[in-house]
Amino acid sequence: MTLLMALRYIYEKIDNSLAFRDYCCGAGPACGSCLLNVNGKLAFSCSIILKGNEKYTVEPVPNFQVVKDLVVDKGRKNKR
Repeated sequence: MTLLMALRYIYEKIDNSLAFRDYCCGAGPACGSCLLNVNGKLAFSCSIILKGNEKYTVEPVPNFQVVKDLVVDKGRKNKR
């Protein structure tokens, strides 16, 4: 299961208020829509294969304004 699939599962079965970019172009991480901060590193949720015994910290992409939960406005960087 990929991280994107897990986020979909959480949204559909556990918490339908979770906001994340649910788009997969089928071309892997080429589009960049599902970029997230995973365990402190930028990664594409469509290409992260989850391992059952590992813990994951998933956060929005840093340096952009958070719209809600894991969704950021990629057109607006945070002011420093």
